[in-house]
Amino acid sequence: MARSIHTTRRTLADHEADDLADRTAYRAETARLRDELARKRRIKTQVVAARGAAAPPDAAPDPAAVAIVVQDHGPHVHHAATAADVRGVIARLPPGAADGLGAIVLGRTRDVDDDDDDPDAGGDRDPYTGAPGQLILPGVYAKRILGTYTPRRAEILLGAYVYDAATLAEARAKRLLMKLWALTTLVHELGHHHDYVARIARGRWRADELAKVERYAEARSHADVATAVLPYLAAAHADEVAYLRGWLLTHGGLDTPLATLIDDPRTTLADGTRGFRWTISDALVTLFEDVEAGRDPFATRVEFARQLHYRGEYALPRAILAGVLADHPGDVDALTMLADIEVHEGAYADAEARCRDVLAGAPHHGEAWIALTDALVDRQRWDDVVATTTAALAAATLTNQDLAHVVRYRARARLELGAYDAAAHDLLGLALARAGTRASVIRLRALLLLRTDQLAGALELAQHAVGVPAGARAELDAVQLEAAMRLGRPAHAVPLSRRDVARLEQLGHGPWLARLRAAYPDHVASAA
Repeated sequence: MARSIHTTRRTLADHEADDLADRTAYRAETARLRDELARKRRIKTQVVAARGAAAPPDAAPDPAAVAIVVQDHGPHVHHAATAADVRGVIARLPPGAADGLGAIVLGRTRDVDDDDDDPDAGGDRDPYTGAPGQLILPGVYAKRILGTYTPRRAEILLGAYVYDAATLAEARAKRLLMKLWALTTLVHELGHHHDYVARIARGRWRADELAKVERYAEARSHADVATAVLPYLAAAHADEVAYLRGWLLTHGGLDTPLATLIDDPRTTLADGTRGFRWTISDALVTLFEDVEAGRDPFATRVEFARQLHYRGEYALPRAILAGVLADHPGDVDALTMLADIEVHEGAYADAEARCRDVLAGAPHHGEAWIALTDALVDRQRWDDVVATTTAALAAATLTNQDLAHVVRYRARARLELGAYDAAAHDLLGLALARAGTRASVIRLRALLLLRTDQLAGALELAQHAVGVPAGARAELDAVQLEAAMRLGRPAHAVPLSRRDVARLEQLGHGPWLARLRAAYPDHVASAA
């Protein structure tokens, strides 16, 4: 593959001067050219830096010799990882992990963080110092970026936490969590440092290849947390580790090692983006909030299980729910949460039976209706979906979000059954509800237009839909493919990628997908 990038500012200027009819293609080409220019600038910067970089020393430095600078401190500014913690972790890392490291600075990332100018940061500020910061635990604030690495100085900056030590509730448990997170951040940034001095500088790849750079740091930190951070905490802070585990058992119903309180850092996708993930910190925040609010202990445990199951793994929430049901066998919230997990695990018959048992005694339980609907949708039992969702609308008190969920699936079921007028009625109700349903309405309306042979309208909607995330476009892409081909406009057809195919299968569109593959084999990827 050629390493040169021949795009120039004139290339971009000439393109922007063109008057192209296809605005979608025009915007895509503009974005591509701008990305190439930005990548070209990064390469030039890295080449200059790499040429001037000193070769890393052959021997690993003594951890005691690593410079640690406290840049920012005050009555409410706290550094979760002390100098002793930092050196204790570095001493357990593989040889070469800190070769050539300039300094580790304990600060608030303000010299490199972009929160002040970030429109997505929400303008949040901590109430103690007035600096930008977001609430990461009840009473605890931190910058969005918890650590950074600056190659030209070979310097790591570890972010501080802001809180009032005198009034912080559940402080002992929170302090160990913050220490764990800070040391996890440390080994991630050390991964960037090692990458820069030992790999990028030797030409393995350029630092403009951001996905590779991030994946390398994530892989190293994943290994280093297990071999350095956790053993260090077990040895140096054994009492605090034991306290936190006891606190989690008492309040969360979960007896688990410290390792489970850290998310897998390997989150960067092949294209360099990061997928949305519900994290362990999200679940812990909710647990601390419920404990500090004095919520019922069993309800607190069920909610903790719910938050953990959002992460896409179910052993931990199952363990919590087993404890709740051992003491309260008929707890309908715990039973419903267990049914929800069974749906995710594909145990649809078990989930259906459990939901029907709950609803027999608690017909107004909205979450049980939702879990039952999901179990039926995943098995494509469309007649039962219509009956269940209609009964749910009559019997349950639903939140706006759950109401939209029920109506959306009834519309989908009616589409699959050919009840197009009834489906159109549900779509009108969804559009009026406006409870986060815009993307769903667009996708279902495009399917309705396609199924009723309104091909031009289906193609127009699929091509120009606004407000549908890229990861949710599989159905629209399939509509666009079929409509364009049936209209004799193959230039407007989009191929379905493996990701699209997997998503369509997941959404129960297997028969439709089979027809598309048979009719347009060159436009449909094989299953992964």
